[in-house]
Amino acid sequence: MYDILILYDQYTTHIKTILEHLDAFSMYSKNRVFYLPGTRDSRIEIDLSVFDVVVVHYSVRLSLTWHISESAASELRDYQGYKILFIQDEYENTEIARKWINDLNFQLVYTCVPEKYISQIYPPTQFEDVEFINTLTGFVPSSASKSQSRLALDDRENMVGYRGRELPAWYGDLAREKYIIGKKVKEICEERGIRSDIEWLMNKRIYGDGWYKFLENCRVTLGAESGSNVFDENGEIQKNVTQALDQNPSLTYDDLYGLYVAEHEGPVMMNQISPRVFEAIAMRTGLVLFEGEYSGIVKPNVHFIPLKKDFSNIEDVIAKIFDIQYLSSMIERAYVDIISSGKYSYEQFVKGFDEIIKERVLSRNSAKIITGIAGWQVDSGSPIVVPQASNIDKVPIDTPLQYFKEGGENRSQQGLIRFAIDPVYKLFQRIPVFASFIRFLYSIPMARKIINFLLRY
Repeated sequence: MYDILILYDQYTTHIKTILEHLDAFSMYSKNRVFYLPGTRDSRIEIDLSVFDVVVVHYSVRLSLTWHISESAASELRDYQGYKILFIQDEYENTEIARKWINDLNFQLVYTCVPEKYISQIYPPTQFEDVEFINTLTGFVPSSASKSQSRLALDDRENMVGYRGRELPAWYGDLAREKYIIGKKVKEICEERGIRSDIEWLMNKRIYGDGWYKFLENCRVTLGAESGSNVFDENGEIQKNVTQALDQNPSLTYDDLYGLYVAEHEGPVMMNQISPRVFEAIAMRTGLVLFEGEYSGIVKPNVHFIPLKKDFSNIEDVIAKIFDIQYLSSMIERAYVDIISSGKYSYEQFVKGFDEIIKERVLSRNSAKIITGIAGWQVDSGSPIVVPQASNIDKVPIDTPLQYFKEGGENRSQQGLIRFAIDPVYKLFQRIPVFASFIRFLYSIPMARKIINFLLRY
């Protein structure tokens, strides 16, 4: 069993897909998993050498120079153990992310870049000692897949429900499809009096369990492949588009795309399945998707109703939405193949993660006596993920730390984490004077570094 620390962004846990991805490790891993905030002003006040593995979660955006905290970056540079990065949205400021990967010396990167394009984005000559593994952006949500009671299709308020986004022009045509499918289908539904709830504005987005309730009340939902095929290596495309809009706000998407974006669309194709597809299938909601590959997971006319991007087959699509028998069979087939099979579950994902850890990591038995402080401060109203205990020092070492979201007034929480990695610790912890002395030494940065150096040998 290994001790694994996951550094994450505590300000994004209100987003269901992020929280579920984080939560999966403590729910399903056979290893001991711990979490600490690692962005903005978060300070790492614990000695990382106690961990066999440190993971930087994709909620820590390495496409930005400032998002990971200075403290976390500094501790990661000094850490000599196995370092893993989960990264998404790799088309944003790609070169900044590359520099972070090398600067922090990650040994393994879970990337959303399709396998056949990985060497184009991460040249082997630049990343000789880094292993890249393709992964999905999300998996079947555990909370949604466990509940079996669903509204009958006839009882659902909306024939079509959808929440999309109108992304800026610099993301290109693939990213814009999320907006196009919603806008056009909404117009068609309104023209024909078809009950629908379709929006793409930010203030109409739905978070948390409210999203699952929304899906359960829709006969079908819409979708398009996720990602962007415009790799903005250094942010120049975004800069050019922004400056052009500042000078002339009347410029349309087509204007901006033709001037600054079109030549950069491809050749790397990031088209992939979105977690929204898994969520809909888990809620037994039908899928109307733009034609695409969807990572080879869902198939047209088997798991979803395909919609041509020029909407030329819209009549056929509408007929299938109203055909309860046809739609019910498709929904059941998708549920059996995608959900019941367990192939795309978080449990299966974490099982694979554990196997990789076991194959690549040697247990660091040299870390015998470890004492550290974990503290953080949260701004008013900001959500945070913290261990579910009022006194963190009393959490058993073999208890996976769960989360809760917490907001409210400014506050600072601090606790002593004791790691019983080696039986030797159990002996020394009975000697109060010795334990106090070790804590004192670890409070001095230079002393801590010297002790860690000696313990490695």
